[in-house]
Amino acid sequence: MMRHKQKSALNFDLTPLLDVIFIVLMVVMCNRSVGENKEIAELVKENDRLNSENRVLSDQIYAEENKDDLVSNVVLYADYESENPRTRHIWLAHGEDSLTEPVTITPETEEEGFVRIREELEGYVTESTDKPVLIVLDESRILYRDQQSLDKMLDELDQNHTNLYRRKKQE
Repeated sequence: MMRHKQKSALNFDLTPLLDVIFIVLMVVMCNRSVGENKEIAELVKENDRLNSENRVLSDQIYAEENKDDLVSNVVLYADYESENPRTRHIWLAHGEDSLTEPVTITPETEEEGFVRIREELEGYVTESTDKPVLIVLDESRILYRDQQSLDKMLDELDQNHTNLYRRKKQE
């Protein structure tokens, strides 16, 4: 009979233990879901940043591929003959319509040469009113007097056209 008394003394109530286990389980589950929400928010933020970066890079690729449609370039190359610096040559390079023959300027043809250059530039800038025109003057082998004449001409064109931009190229 003694054995029977020992068994009855070992009767435990497990309800409080189960309550504690369920409370701990609920706390762990809540913390896990909050942690997952933070991770999801960080992933959404990173996704938005990468999408923005992708749009910027796509726009840069588009601009590079279509740069000829977006901006017109004109380069003025000026050179002179070493043995005769009175004879100068000025090339206009703009897209596929570049002048292959330079405008030759001598003291006798100086006025007509600069008039021809001005007409070419004026016509090209006027035709390209739908996009900006960047004019670059290569000053690496230009005589000072020609540079002054071209600068004056470009200043006048700049005043008459809003789509004209200038840059000097120095080497």
